[in-house]
Amino acid sequence: MMLIVYFPKSPTNQIRCFITNRMPEKALDLFDTMTIEPDHVTLVVLLNVCAQLASDRAKTIGKKLLQQISNNYQNNNIVLNTAIHMLMKFGDIKSAENIFYSIKNKDNFTFGAMMKGYVENEQYEKVFDLYEEMNIKPDDIIYIIVLNACAGLSNYRAMNIGKQILQKICNKWQNNKIILTSGIDMLMNFGNVNDAENLFRSIQKKDIIAYGAMMNGYNMNNQLLKCFELFEELKQNLVPDEIIFNILIGTCAQIGLLSRCKFIFNQIPLHMQHQQRIQNALINMWGKSGSIDKAYDVFQSVASPNIITHTSMINAFGLNGMGFEAVNLYKQISIDQCNDITHICVLNACSHSGLLNQARIIFNNIHIKTEKIITTMIDCLSRLFLFDEAERLIDDFEKSNQPNIVMYMALLSGARNHGNIQLSEKIYNRIKSLFPDEKECLISGAILLSNVYSSRGEFELGRDIRYRHINKLKHKVKVGLSWTEVNGELVVKK
Repeated sequence: MMLIVYFPKSPTNQIRCFITNRMPEKALDLFDTMTIEPDHVTLVVLLNVCAQLASDRAKTIGKKLLQQISNNYQNNNIVLNTAIHMLMKFGDIKSAENIFYSIKNKDNFTFGAMMKGYVENEQYEKVFDLYEEMNIKPDDIIYIIVLNACAGLSNYRAMNIGKQILQKICNKWQNNKIILTSGIDMLMNFGNVNDAENLFRSIQKKDIIAYGAMMNGYNMNNQLLKCFELFEELKQNLVPDEIIFNILIGTCAQIGLLSRCKFIFNQIPLHMQHQQRIQNALINMWGKSGSIDKAYDVFQSVASPNIITHTSMINAFGLNGMGFEAVNLYKQISIDQCNDITHICVLNACSHSGLLNQARIIFNNIHIKTEKIITTMIDCLSRLFLFDEAERLIDDFEKSNQPNIVMYMALLSGARNHGNIQLSEKIYNRIKSLFPDEKECLISGAILLSNVYSSRGEFELGRDIRYRHINKLKHKVKVGLSWTEVNGELVVKK
């Protein structure tokens, strides 16, 4: 029997065919050969291709397409909305805003494209500004995007807007699982676990996404036992997917109990164990549970390791005191491939293994030193009692940036380990002066300062500092948790 394949003749259909077959570059190749201007349908398809690729070539072609839009499609919302989507994918927020404000009759799709772009670029406050400016009734997609922005920011304004939306939609969209799941995610980000649980229980037919949002929220709020309990409930009605196991592996990594890690690992279907996202999570889990051999076995089994794979393994080496191995693996990666987390993990590995020279070399070779990278280097220097060098880094950072409390806490922790009372007092007073409203950190700092005095035998003074500062701040002290296993059951200790 002869198989006959019909190739679509129109450019639009050919481009769509390439996209369907996951060949976006071919779609751009075809556009380059076109001798006629694309119609509005082809234009929308091409803009989406450019947004999907977001490469240098795609950006060049995308900007070329925008010229045709400005000439011919000023009143076509579908084309303009797609252009906003593409520009947001490029990170060109200003150009996207210019198009948005040029549209006379904005619809929910227009607002949605703009808000979604702001969320993707972590411009959450602008999402709220736009939401409050809306002169049309929002649809469910708008509410979902705004709830996601609330979850991303989690400040007072976000909480107010998020809770107002939940009150508005609880009747009309009580069967819309996507909105309710976004609400769960938002409430969990606020630390409002009880309300999230109530919302979850209100969903009549819970799907795997709703369970995932709850389990992820429990992890976020350190209620790990509830995550395992919900997993058992899920298995009674649904088949766990890759996302659920990914979340559960993260729970095991937080607990760090090898027996629990093995128990969950044995439930992961064999075909899932070879999926890269699962493999990356497993490397992290085995590393945090002290089973570095298992972590390395998984690492070696990954067919095409990506930067997450390498970073997970570097972190696993660092956590297990294998700083040299972490540095050697880091050196095998092109510095252009490394992201902030990769740099942070290898610097942490150097810090825990006392590899000062390697840390300095790595730090100096990083082209763009972000706030978190600088903080990690300060922590490394403080652990090795190089306080003058650490303070110079802070001074250099503050020449062009606002002070960062984590940097000072790293310095204070190092001073505590060194038993340096004078430096500890100086740093704690600086923290009080710069960050008077950061009550949790001030309590942690007071405890560190108290420990310095106690370590030098001045127990009364240490006790006095601890209680005096904590009582003055009038803030509830967070209780640390640890886990153990008794007769196969997880037990939490405070």
